[in-house]
Amino acid sequence: QKTEKMSMHPQPEPVSVLAHLVKEEPKPTGLEIAILHIEEDNGGDLDTYPTNAFAKVGVHLGINGSDLPRLARDFQREYKSLRSLFKAEDYCMLDHTEEGADLYRENLRPLITRIRDATTCLLLVCPDNSTAWADRRRVVLNLTADENHAVGIYKEELTFINLLFTQHSKAPSSWAYRKWIFGRLIDQFSKPHGVIDTEHQWTELFERIKEEVRVCISVAEHFPKNYYSWTHRNFVSRLAYQTWSTNVLNAGTGASNSGSHLLFNFLEDEVNRIEPWLMNHVSDHSAAHYGAEVLGLLLTFGLRDDGYTGDTSLPAQEWGLSLIGNILASSRTAFEHFQFHEVIWIWRRLCGCLFLKIIDGKLRQGAVTKVSSSYSRAAAQEFTKNEVIDLTENFNKQLELSKSCFTEDEKRLARKHSAAYSLWIFRQIVLCQCKDVIGDLSEAQGHVHKLISAMHDDETIVHNIRVYLPALTKSL
Repeated sequence: QKTEKMSMHPQPEPVSVLAHLVKEEPKPTGLEIAILHIEEDNGGDLDTYPTNAFAKVGVHLGINGSDLPRLARDFQREYKSLRSLFKAEDYCMLDHTEEGADLYRENLRPLITRIRDATTCLLLVCPDNSTAWADRRRVVLNLTADENHAVGIYKEELTFINLLFTQHSKAPSSWAYRKWIFGRLIDQFSKPHGVIDTEHQWTELFERIKEEVRVCISVAEHFPKNYYSWTHRNFVSRLAYQTWSTNVLNAGTGASNSGSHLLFNFLEDEVNRIEPWLMNHVSDHSAAHYGAEVLGLLLTFGLRDDGYTGDTSLPAQEWGLSLIGNILASSRTAFEHFQFHEVIWIWRRLCGCLFLKIIDGKLRQGAVTKVSSSYSRAAAQEFTKNEVIDLTENFNKQLELSKSCFTEDEKRLARKHSAAYSLWIFRQIVLCQCKDVIGDLSEAQGHVHKLISAMHDDETIVHNIRVYLPALTKSL
């Protein structure tokens, strides 16, 4: 009876017009809220509201900024009028058997459609309305009760959020909702048996994961330094790993051979994207931290006794040390142009930390073959030479040789970041538990002593590094 009363309430025109434009083919892929200049025959904005509040050209949807307050009020009014009824009907459904609930849900379809339209319109102008997102979750749960339609509904929701992100890319509630939707979509790949057991399923799953990464890249390109985009990308990478790991647990290693190859290639591609990105976005701290997260994930995967390290014949831990060594060697070329950017030093610091974790065995899982002492000792000594001795010895010389390239402020920043990195990385080496692998540190210690002596009289060194000096000197 409540549903019948609701169906008699006509949908407000602003909601019906915008909802139609969102659903109409070609579906919009870009949203912009701006002052729309629309020629009018009869004159007067109020007479043409809400028709002239929107404009759609191809796949581009515009909302007139002048009408935004009025639209927000109308959308909010429609949403609130439906919300209490929808919530009550949703609770009533709990009193029915499964078969009765399906029938009851079908009778509620008009109401569900109405509130989905209402939240679509409201969220396009007020993207951080957490209550609206919560009700949209309830709508999705009702629409996906039939598993046959679930994948299609999830894809529609992701398409809607893609549109929303073209205007509102840093709304936390929208990213939280996207995580929820994407997680449920990935869960569909293991149904109905709880495992992914065919190569075709794995291929489809990773195509969907790569598509999600492409969305994150697009958002980060158009809206720089987007913490939420990088956090979501980290969630996607971890979800890929967890899906593979759970599948191995449920089905055994043999059932996930295809998944192992695809997961390794995906994580490796993600690691390889970071340095080029940092070269073009030298102030993007989130990118550097995401790079370390996904590199750590790749190493954790490769160092498992059921992991995979690609087409290399190296033992797992030698592969890991070689991988980070190559990344550190490659990153040194970035310092020729970006020595004064903190993010580049942070990226190097995070990679160095992972290198030492492999030496210490902190990334091992399972009965991994022990890395040969000769290889690990050589790798550790080369690491100390490159990151402490060569850096402290040659860095100031390189700055002097490049006088014409850098301003005094840039050289000051470069000295500050170099000093902080050298002291920090040497401290991590000293604290490393595998003393037999690290070997003699006397030469590196001498260079650090010289650096400390020079820093005491260097006004470019920030206060927190000065505070750190006595503790480091004592540890030596």
